[in-house]
Amino acid sequence: MKNAVPDCKIPLLSFSDFDVLSMQIHLEKKELRIDLEGGVIGENSPQILGEGFISFKNWKKILIREFSSNTWADTQDTLKEICEFTCENNTCILKGFGKSRGQWIEFNITGATIEAEFENVTLPRKNGP
Repeated sequence: MKNAVPDCKIPLLSFSDFDVLSMQIHLEKKELRIDLEGGVIGENSPQILGEGFISFKNWKKILIREFSSNTWADTQDTLKEICEFTCENNTCILKGFGKSRGQWIEFNITGATIEAEFENVTLPRKNGP
């Protein structure tokens, strides 16, 4: 069973040891969904997560580019893996190697609604009955 990752924990996610299973991007709808083999959450005592997804919707701005021939250029390639993931100040940056061409790719997403669900997410206990 998959559980939602709380919004405050999304910046603590990491995917560097897990493959991207699929990636769907719809620029006109402002939707991006990445299905992953798993992930890790936390820093001091990290928790390994099972299969799941992270999605970005209704972004204000998205920049997708690849580094090739010592320069950055726009691309339509998707990620084979997410080597670096940062999310702060309303901006998420995903970096990794492209699925089609193997080039270094960066997704820079600003102002999106973010949702993440994974197996094995331990939810905080609520006080009371």
